[in-house]
Amino acid sequence: MIKYLDKARRYLWTFIEVAFLIVLLSVLIHLVLGPSSGDFVKGVYDNLVAFGNAVPGATLLGVGALMLLVWYIQLRMSVEKE
Repeated sequence: MIKYLDKARRYLWTFIEVAFLIVLLSVLIHLVLGPSSGDFVKGVYDNLVAFGNAVPGATLLGVGALMLLVWYIQLRMSVEKE
């Protein structure tokens, strides 16, 4: 059972990474081509901008600080294991 859960987790993370790369590529295409970038790229970019405008700056700063703290704790735990 654990083997299947691990396999499902790996597939899910692969899907998440691919989705993130699609969003990143859409933003880069929109920055390069501008208004002539196509409907899908414009839609992704507009949704990302709307999300960025809806979330307060302090919340984004807090999430960034929390992610930095988690990364630091993981780094310290991996050093202690060695």
